[in-house]
Amino acid sequence: MTDEEALLRLKQVNSVPNNNMKGLSNGSKIATDSNKNANGVQSSSASAVSTEDEKLQLVWRNIFIFIYLHIAALYGGYLWVSGQVMLKTFLWGELLLAWKISIVEQGGGGRT
Repeated sequence: MTDEEALLRLKQVNSVPNNNMKGLSNGSKIATDSNKNANGVQSSSASAVSTEDEKLQLVWRNIFIFIYLHIAALYGGYLWVSGQVMLKTFLWGELLLAWKISIVEQGGGGRT
């Protein structure tokens, strides 16, 4: 979308009131493409605007994985500090980390 098309779209949205307009604290409004999913939860493409209807959804599987990974990292740090990890193992981990970072950077994995 070019800048001219975006400006034209903004003018059209501001001239026609509809239910997809959200008010901001400074009095201005932004357009959102909102719809409801199968659970009736409203989703919006304007992530900067949050409404009071939105309910936080916890994904317990992700929470448990996150906790496990942190505990494993703490245990690995303990093993390293206590001298139970050989230098070869530490260097192998650093090599794998550098390899992973280079692949992510080449693939653009940091982009959203």
